[in-house]
Amino acid sequence: MSITTTPIPSTDTAKRALDKPCVVGRNLLEIAYGIAAANLVANTAGTLAGGDSSAAAPNGVSRLVDRFLHVPWKYGSSVATIYICIDQGATTLDTDTLIIPAGHNFSGASIKVEADSTTPSGDPWGTTLWSFTAGSSAEVRLQSTNMYQARYWRIKISGSASVWQVPEIFLGKSVQFLNKAENPFPPTIAARGNVIRKTTGGGVSYAYKVSALTGYRKLTWKVGGVYKNSPSSDPEKFLTNFYDFWSNSNAIDSGSKPFWYIEDPTSNPGGAKLVYAESPDLPITQDGPQQSILTLPFVEQGAG
Repeated sequence: MSITTTPIPSTDTAKRALDKPCVVGRNLLEIAYGIAAANLVANTAGTLAGGDSSAAAPNGVSRLVDRFLHVPWKYGSSVATIYICIDQGATTLDTDTLIIPAGHNFSGASIKVEADSTTPSGDPWGTTLWSFTAGSSAEVRLQSTNMYQARYWRIKISGSASVWQVPEIFLGKSVQFLNKAENPFPPTIAARGNVIRKTTGGGVSYAYKVSALTGYRKLTWKVGGVYKNSPSSDPEKFLTNFYDFWSNSNAIDSGSKPFWYIEDPTSNPGGAKLVYAESPDLPITQDGPQQSILTLPFVEQGAG
């Protein structure tokens, strides 16, 4: 199985350059860890065979993929260079986005993300997708031309000797919106009195408090098309992509898992927010023969 590339549609790159929003779901690290713990390891060897040298619970490798930002993953000792090695199995998936949330201690470190068709060995290794020096805040990198598919991935973190830590690392696929929401900058509702109420599919209602530091938003888009099995127009392709994003269990599992929302992917990619949808229902409704409405209420995932 070789590494393959799929061009990002020109419509998507054009809209992204104009700062239209995008959402990101489906984490390759999470998929690998779900196959077996040995498919996601952190070590100084740079190979999957090197085993996992992450810190003990509650800061072990599972914290890289738990989609919570308040408990970080930590490496087990102070070292200058570590590798996070990933085997996502035989079914490879398009990947075009790297997200490293704020709360890491990678500032000044060199970050390199590589992919290949064979298990990691040696250095350098594979195809380099991202290479940069990390700052002190969130790092969000979106590929500009291609999506990549590969079974094996490796993240190299190198700098002054440290006990490396990060709340989460996300290697996923973006879905690019064609336009801003009808209400792109509504007042952020502080979780409506800091309480969110939900009802499960079985009719059980419950409520939970949300930190005042997080926000609740309800955004609406009008899309000039309807969902079809074989879409031809750009709006219909977007609706199909969003349907797949929403429904696919490796993405957000019908809204039951959090996802990343990026309001301004070009001018402020670091402003990405990890959010939960308020409802698992697909938020697309048809409003006329050639128009759909997508309504997305979500609450930001708190960091503490």
